[in-house]
Amino acid sequence: MGALPPDPRPLRDRVPGRAGLTLDALFVAEHVLGGPLAGRLWGGCRERARRRVVEALRASGPGRTVPVQQVADLSPEAFAECHLRPGVPVVFRGRAAAWPALARWSRAFFQREYGSDPAVIFDPSQAGSPGCGLSTTTLGDVLARIDDPDPPYARFHPLLDRHPELLHDLDRAWLDSMRVRASFGGFPFHTLFLGPKGSSTPIHCAGNENLFVQVQGRKRWRFWRPDARFVLDPRANRAPAKACPVDPDAPDEAVWPGFEELDHWQVVLEPGDVLYVPAYAWHHVVNLDQTLGAATRWTSVPNSVRQAPLYFALEFLNTRPTLFRTMFPKGELDVTTLLAEAHGDGAGGRRPTPSTRTSG
Repeated sequence: MGALPPDPRPLRDRVPGRAGLTLDALFVAEHVLGGPLAGRLWGGCRERARRRVVEALRASGPGRTVPVQQVADLSPEAFAECHLRPGVPVVFRGRAAAWPALARWSRAFFQREYGSDPAVIFDPSQAGSPGCGLSTTTLGDVLARIDDPDPPYARFHPLLDRHPELLHDLDRAWLDSMRVRASFGGFPFHTLFLGPKGSSTPIHCAGNENLFVQVQGRKRWRFWRPDARFVLDPRANRAPAKACPVDPDAPDEAVWPGFEELDHWQVVLEPGDVLYVPAYAWHHVVNLDQTLGAATRWTSVPNSVRQAPLYFALEFLNTRPTLFRTMFPKGELDVTTLLAEAHGDGAGGRRPTPSTRTSG
């Protein structure tokens, strides 16, 4: 086995500590007081701290693209030591190739067996609209329109928990060994992704661990460390997920200064691969083909605290929805609806640029 590629450099090793502390303190203020009031009080302080971060990043050299490490398998102990605790993604190449889901699951299978199941679709580009970008249809309609010029994208669909017989098509013993033995992870839930070719999910992060199984098609993932928040500059939306709409393929340097100086991991998943997505790691996903994938998610409190203690602490002050509603939903956990609520008034969108930001 050759030498492993270097991991992306933490921002704490590249930027002034005082600037990072200032940005974190202002993020807390915004979370508590709300964006408009915090902007009026400390908007100038935020911009000065961000300029110091960007200047330090540019002085330390351009960003690097680092391939995600690929393995055939790992023991839960090695997985925890090398990936889960340090927050480093890893791909288990071909680990799921022999799982029944790879042979059974397909567009035709889900249309035939589960086409009448309701599907909630969230369009992030319409998040600030009166309907919050939400629409309701059926899974069969989603699949029938997947070749349309503007097809719907069924993200985070709860089909697997709604029909737990589907979970038998995954190697649950292996997934549970990684989840429980490696991280003492509780509150597991499962989501299905049915992605049209060319569709994508904007840069975002959340406090769940995730073992993602690629069933069909190819999917490209990019990851940034949790401290990339100093450049991504997300709004304090009082929600379990944070987002940033920068396009990593064509970032606007005037709006997102310093983005091209960030290191990141990158990998393309093939059918049969299993990807570990760390808690609070920022990630951007593009479907290179029509894709089908399944995510096993869980919350590991010790690991969430380890990866992003600030974000974890603020989870207890969430109102969009509250932490209690997230952890103990009435009925099934519908992540799509929770995301729409988090983005309901545009709170997940980008901040105005310094030249256009207002105090209201």
